[in-house]
Amino acid sequence: MYVDRIAQLVLAAGVVSLFPHLAYASAAFSQTGGIPGVVVGVGSHFQVTDSEYLNVSVSSTEAIKLRLTSVPKVLTMRLESSSGSATSTQITIAGLAPDTTYYQYEDNLHNLTQIVSSDDGTYTYTQDISEAHIVFIQERHSTKFIFDDATGGDCISFGTWDAATLTCTLTSDISETIEIDSDGVTIDGAGHTMDGSQGVTMGVYLDARNGITVKDLTIKNFSYGVFLNASSHITVAGTAISDAGIISFDSSEDAFTGDTFSGNDRTFISFNSSGDIMRDDTISGSADADGVFLFTSTGGTIASSTFSGLGQALFLYDGSDDIAISGNTFTGLGDALFLYDSYDNTITENTLSDSQRALFVYGSSHGNTMYHNNFLRNGTNALDYSDTLNNNFSLPNPVGGNYFDSFDEPSEGCNDAGGEGLCDAPNVFAQYYDAGQDAFPWTTQDGWDKPSSPKVSNVLFLPGIEGSRLYEGTGCGKTVEEKLWEPLADSFIQILFGAGDKKVKDLFLDPAGESVCGDIYAKADDVIDSVGGSDIYKSFIGEMDGLKADGTITDWKPVAYDWRLSLNDLLTKGTERDGKIYYEESTSTPYIEQTLRALAASSKSGKVDIVAHSNGGLVAKALLNQLGSETPALVDKVILVGAPQSGAPVDVGALLYGLDQGISSWGIPILHSSVARSLALNSPMAYHLLPSEDYLESTMGDAAHPVARFAGDGYAAEIAAYGATIANRVALDDFLLAKDGGREKPGANDVSSAEVLNAPLIDYANNAHAALDAWAPPDGVEVDQIAGWGADTVAGIDFYTMRPTSVLAALGPMRMYRPIFVEDGDGTVPIPSALMMASSTNVKRYWVDLDSYRIATSIKRSHRDLFEIPSLEDFIKNIIKNSNTLTPYITSSQPSPTSDTKKLIFFLHSSITPPASTTPESESLSDSVAALQLKDPSGKTVGLAEDGSMTEDIPGSSYGEFGEVKYAIIPEPQGNQYQLMLYGRKSGRQTDSGQTGTFSLDIQESSGGIITASSTIANVPVTASTTASLTISGDVGTASPLTVDENGDSGNIITITPVVGETVSYEPPVPDPDTEPVTDDTTDTSNTGGASDSDYPPQTPANVAAAPVRTSPGSISIPIITTVAVPIPAATTTPVATTTRPQLAVAIPRARKHSAPAKAPPLTIANTVPNFPQTASVYDASQQPMVERIGTAIYNSIHGLWTALQRLF
Repeated sequence: MYVDRIAQLVLAAGVVSLFPHLAYASAAFSQTGGIPGVVVGVGSHFQVTDSEYLNVSVSSTEAIKLRLTSVPKVLTMRLESSSGSATSTQITIAGLAPDTTYYQYEDNLHNLTQIVSSDDGTYTYTQDISEAHIVFIQERHSTKFIFDDATGGDCISFGTWDAATLTCTLTSDISETIEIDSDGVTIDGAGHTMDGSQGVTMGVYLDARNGITVKDLTIKNFSYGVFLNASSHITVAGTAISDAGIISFDSSEDAFTGDTFSGNDRTFISFNSSGDIMRDDTISGSADADGVFLFTSTGGTIASSTFSGLGQALFLYDGSDDIAISGNTFTGLGDALFLYDSYDNTITENTLSDSQRALFVYGSSHGNTMYHNNFLRNGTNALDYSDTLNNNFSLPNPVGGNYFDSFDEPSEGCNDAGGEGLCDAPNVFAQYYDAGQDAFPWTTQDGWDKPSSPKVSNVLFLPGIEGSRLYEGTGCGKTVEEKLWEPLADSFIQILFGAGDKKVKDLFLDPAGESVCGDIYAKADDVIDSVGGSDIYKSFIGEMDGLKADGTITDWKPVAYDWRLSLNDLLTKGTERDGKIYYEESTSTPYIEQTLRALAASSKSGKVDIVAHSNGGLVAKALLNQLGSETPALVDKVILVGAPQSGAPVDVGALLYGLDQGISSWGIPILHSSVARSLALNSPMAYHLLPSEDYLESTMGDAAHPVARFAGDGYAAEIAAYGATIANRVALDDFLLAKDGGREKPGANDVSSAEVLNAPLIDYANNAHAALDAWAPPDGVEVDQIAGWGADTVAGIDFYTMRPTSVLAALGPMRMYRPIFVEDGDGTVPIPSALMMASSTNVKRYWVDLDSYRIATSIKRSHRDLFEIPSLEDFIKNIIKNSNTLTPYITSSQPSPTSDTKKLIFFLHSSITPPASTTPESESLSDSVAALQLKDPSGKTVGLAEDGSMTEDIPGSSYGEFGEVKYAIIPEPQGNQYQLMLYGRKSGRQTDSGQTGTFSLDIQESSGGIITASSTIANVPVTASTTASLTISGDVGTASPLTVDENGDSGNIITITPVVGETVSYEPPVPDPDTEPVTDDTTDTSNTGGASDSDYPPQTPANVAAAPVRTSPGSISIPIITTVAVPIPAATTTPVATTTRPQLAVAIPRARKHSAPAKAPPLTIANTVPNFPQTASVYDASQQPMVERIGTAIYNSIHGLWTALQRLF
């Protein structure tokens, strides 16, 4: 049989003269692969002429597509309309036994019609062809059905049924067909036999089934031992199949492992299937028998199996592409490995021996790669008769090609002058015609397999939170599919109308953590490579593709998942249909686990390396926990990059206030932080990212890492309920749930107030971390933890009290909050969490020095884009290649701080409180009326510009928003003068642009993550038109006075001087009705920018309310009348910040607020009062040249979009 097929190919290749003994070959090969009894084509008449059963003909009144198979005991027809217009046809079958009863089935064995052939052996019937159908015609009717009910259908007639696991265990042999009618069923043969010798056609029949397992069973004497149609995730394991075989139509992701096939005419035939796996199988037979035939089947794996004694062992035909064939043994065969019109297959690590022909490539086959195979004692080792000769029998040195025992000596043309183990000349496969060559053949068998170099494992990649795109189908009212994440609209108009918020609202979950819409899905491989012009995983994806292309790994897979859901949902659910993955649908073959198993099956090592980023690390640990004792057999290494193993304190801010969750561009919100917070409120992922008990224990007593701390009378209730510093998970949970703390649940849009969280999801997170934090890798599994270091990272929240702004004002303590920053993190995950597991023989710790990388490259990288650091990519590749060689900026111990670790942190608190009715639904109540931006001497900026765009262009800078708090961090200027600019912005909650709010400015000095000095300016008035500025050239003490133009018209200038270690609160002037104005005819304009002393209000002790109030920490707020914020009338020249004016040191008792004071003399400027340098005017955008303003706005807006989106990872 095999000689005929080779001959047919050789004839087609036009080289018959080279093989004259094959001249009798048939031309029927082109449609059927030369398999007897098979006809494939399009038309109205079809004839089988070479069947071992019935040579039948099929005629149709309409043109149809037909695959007709006539094998012993059964005729099989797969047919449909070829035009698409016809819906039915008359089918006439001729060649049947005359006057014989047959049993006709359509699509499954329930649809039975008993038929009788005519006296001339024909049968005519009407067939639906509006869609594809499979029709069986056989001589015997005998079927058992298994389905999910109390008895397992017919299971109890031959076995026992376990309803909990859907397992039918045979207790006796069976001689009938078993059709399985429910998904997730297991047939456990328990060593018993299915025998079809009584004329039964099929052993196990599966139609449109998912997740079926057949194991420990002997199947023999059937036309088809297992018949699969449109079925997926089927497992046949530990099963012996003889004189039967397997046939598969339109099926996918099926696995056949540890099976023994013997004595079959056709061992395994697959039509139009994908992703199938054959591993650890034994296939043997006689010289007239066939092994594995794949027709238009793609993406599968055949590994670690043995083929012997067959005519044809493995045949890839008609678009059978992207199949990995590795680690197999082919011996004693007619033809071992055959490729016809098949593309991009990888054939490696196989041994092909003692066969007439080992490897042939024909037709239009191209892009196939064949290397590291041993060719021993074959009649012909390899020939490439393809049309283009575009196939590779080797890879560049040092990978090389294959070993040929007929080409390994100098006398055969193989010399190795360099001692590299590779022949210096290619092995040309044919002397007189072009039939391909191996450019780098090896000189010794397995010469590439160095004992000291373990085989490299395939790679499974799990991205971080929000790192997979999510889609909504048409099941929730939409007419077309819509991408919901990333939440970018298709047009500017859609952005204006809140398209981003609407997309994210479609992702909302209910309080149980389940989708409000049940038609949300991810797509296979659809992780976010780039967003808004910034690469996230793009480079890493390219590197992994490169490892596959150069043969280092057989395959890799990025796993997209629904990051909103619980770890349990992700790992126990995940049904894939048409490339869409539904993580809220139950299945017996969860997508993530099945992907891991498929990668392990095709891996050179039989195992997988898991590379996980951020939340992907938690998914990875939960997966390994679920695999349990199977883990060492499936997993080689786990590489955790920036994984919040014990949570991340920044998540507390995200859940409570929507910290850094909003996205905007061109000053227009794409996603409001209030909507992002509402998504997180019922999302399990947000809860398992909270700091766990392990994190709190590991940072206990560490002043730099308090998850939350409270101070002052404003937080008396919290201190009483949870303590001054939250020290354990019970206290944290109580705080998050507002137990005993007096906090009320805010409105959905009020992100200036802390949210009250979801109690069941907090319980879920605690239970999840109880398992995750206790997990340790088993022997044989290596864990490599990689943490970013040197980026400003939120370590907790500082809840503090600002004292009343004036003893004359009836205000209570002001509740304030701001993030606490440390440097030992990657900008999101602090070191104690990323390196949670202690070092051991199979647990490693590594640091990525982000600070040194920034200084050397001027590129700022952080948690979201760690995978875009080239040296980190190289290090991950080293680990995958079984080497832990360090690369630049990667260390095995914590980096030493660099010389410029001193930083300045600016916190801007600003808000305005309108009536509730003025707040639109889409407006967050934290939308403040002030924006903060810093500019360095070169013009680079960090912060929020007037147009609403955000920048982080100053090297080493950071910017973020936290409720009503905005913050910017810069390296200490070291003598270079930086300008701080504050802009008023009209909030959605302002009824008019002139409505006044207030702001406070905190300036902190940090060294090595420790606050060493601070100063606060408080209670400063702000409107939508306000501009303010100060300069700073070093530590906090170099800050100039803050100059405020309240109305933006240069007509009302306030100057406030910060004081190190104190709070200076502005108090507006309050005229005393008992005080007469004091006039002075004397004019002095020498120090007032054109204004005279007569332009100032009378300065008497009664006007002390106009003075800033300085408050030392813990002191009572008593006015210290040493500096004054003085209103300045409109000037005719550019306004400048004024120096402060001297005052009498007079303390006014609270009870004497309105007492009439003695008149004081007019004030004059005293030269003895120190002047702060004021080199910059009050910043006014109108002073910029128009071109510069437009250019800056455009740049800032584009930059702001992608920078904001990056924060989501």
